[in-house]
Amino acid sequence: MRPYGWIFLVAAASCGSHGTEVPSQQQPATIQIVSGNAQSATAATAVASSPTVVVLDNSGRPIPGASVSFNVLSGGGWVVSSPVISDAQGRSSTAWYMGPTANQTQSIEARVGSLSVTLSATATRPTVGTIVSGANGYVEWIAGDLPLVISAPHGGTLVPGEIPDRTVGTTTRDLNTDELAREVVAAFVARFGKRPHLVVSKLHRRKLDPNREIVEAAAGNPIAERSWKEYHGFIEASAAEVRRTPGMGFYIDLHGHGHDIQRLELGYLVSSAKLALSDAQLALDLTMQMSSLWPMALTTGTSFPALLRGSASLGAFLDAAGYASVPSPSDPSPGVNPYFEGGYSTERHGTSTDRRFAGVQIEANFDGVRDTAASRTAFAAALVRAVESFLGAHGVTLARSSLRKAG
Repeated sequence: MRPYGWIFLVAAASCGSHGTEVPSQQQPATIQIVSGNAQSATAATAVASSPTVVVLDNSGRPIPGASVSFNVLSGGGWVVSSPVISDAQGRSSTAWYMGPTANQTQSIEARVGSLSVTLSATATRPTVGTIVSGANGYVEWIAGDLPLVISAPHGGTLVPGEIPDRTVGTTTRDLNTDELAREVVAAFVARFGKRPHLVVSKLHRRKLDPNREIVEAAAGNPIAERSWKEYHGFIEASAAEVRRTPGMGFYIDLHGHGHDIQRLELGYLVSSAKLALSDAQLALDLTMQMSSLWPMALTTGTSFPALLRGSASLGAFLDAAGYASVPSPSDPSPGVNPYFEGGYSTERHGTSTDRRFAGVQIEANFDGVRDTAASRTAFAAALVRAVESFLGAHGVTLARSSLRKAG
């Protein structure tokens, strides 16, 4: 029996040596651009054709299963997916959003191992008055030509099934704030013949809260995260447009509160405890440098307490128009009553190290402000006049052509 066993083993070895061999694993030799290079797109929006690359071995065969990373090289934009595993044709692609600054060439790289290729695109300026929609229409941006940026994060009504409901944080919708923001824009157009920039989240707050950092805002859902990035990208692109001209810009984040006291709550990132301080104490408090009014105080030379709640504060002018406000000369502090001091968006967009932007979170009460179409129209007109008076009183003139420092 042993000889037959020996013959069998030799035959098996022979078959393994001279029959069909298992090919060795393909190794990437080149990465090439397939499509999506040399495009143009409005700042903060996605290019029309997703950048697509193919990974090949040294025989020119496509390699499936390769991990391709897409990385922004210049322009400050972002990509939706990275890394991306190449498909059966060896191809990988991702959506690419331009950075916020227009009239510049921006670039990303696609990389696998030590191999890379660079794709470029040109960011263009938005067209004033034209609606720019984010993916699936969940975010809307209408560019303006006044150095004012208005956002409305919590008035959306869309509840798509592809985004699960958030289970952490506030999920209550701010009733009629989307409509109010549009009325405010219309009032600016009526008075100055030009429009502020407007950014609106159309998703219900159950699906996305843009006024929170991304983890709480989107609850880890990639579709909601994309909308969050679009929302803040559109605000940043609006601010970049404002910075194209000299002078200061002003940011208004528009909300609605459900507190019992029917008054406007003006949030400048100053807490209730700080508002309880005297003006003299506020003037010496270094934490006020974190306020969204601080850039304006530095630029105009106006004292911080005067900007915050003096006789020529925004609250004072709104009070005079019949809309009770805190802080203001008549109501300098909310005391122990509920009060929203400003949130993520005000901190991110309403403050600036270059002193070019100041801002406020306006929490509008319901009765007489948001409740009816007539109330919204009347308040919008009053807010426009109050903003004009407030800025003008501190040496910043809102004109038909620009918002600039007087003189």
